Amino acid sequence: MLSGSVSGAAVHLTTTATPRSTSYLIYRTKNSAGYFLLTTSAVSTGAALDYHDTDLADGDNVSYKVKASNAGGDSGYSNVVSQSVAVTPVDPLTLSPMIWIDGETGGYSQGT
Repeated sequence: MLSGSVSGAAVHLTTTATPRSTSYLIYRTKNSAGYFLLTTSAVSTGAALDYHDTDLADGDNVSYKVKASNAGGDSGYSNVVSQSVAVTPVDPLTLSPMIWIDGETGGYSQGT
């Protein structure tokens, strides 16, 4: 079973373990452009998939399906997982404190 979650501009994909699988073929469609093989992810025999897709941007609508694979061939496609990427804008004024010094040049003077 394939599942996915969005974090920022990335989608995290996971599957339940598939016995005897040695890799997963990950297929993606972005903004209804049609499915293509995104990548092949090698795993230890029988391990689950754990993959982060970071080639995404705000507003992308993506869907994924995977095939488990080994030397004997590929499985059928998994269920389809769809996600919408929505990146929350950050207010730059909240990132770090700002100090305003009116009428000063920022020079340093050691008093006597």
